[in-house]
Amino acid sequence: MSDEPTFTPEQREAFLNHLRGGMMLGAAAYVLELPRHVIEGYIAEHPEFKLEVRDAEATADEHVHEALYQAAASGNVNACKLWLEMRGRLRSPGKPPPTGGPVDPELAAVMDELG
Repeated sequence: MSDEPTFTPEQREAFLNHLRGGMMLGAAAYVLELPRHVIEGYIAEHPEFKLEVRDAEATADEHVHEALYQAAASGNVNACKLWLEMRGRLRSPGKPPPTGGPVDPELAAVMDELG
């Protein structure tokens, strides 16, 4: 029998909740008092759990994206620039659009307002 700690179903659910809340893998492992390698090993050996981890991390990212969008929509110029950049809709002067096509006129108007 191994002295290696187990990663119980309750711990796995708590781990996923920590990830959904924005914690990184190492921080979530620390809070659960588990060695990082135990969790990493479990993820590597259980593809279905790996998908759950990816989904939990995406949920945390979506919370940040929503907050950024709200800041941009309320007029925060830096948030506007970052939001458009993240969405692939912001370009530097003199640089062609990502698609190589024409610039969207509405976007051009927003960019003119942003300076």
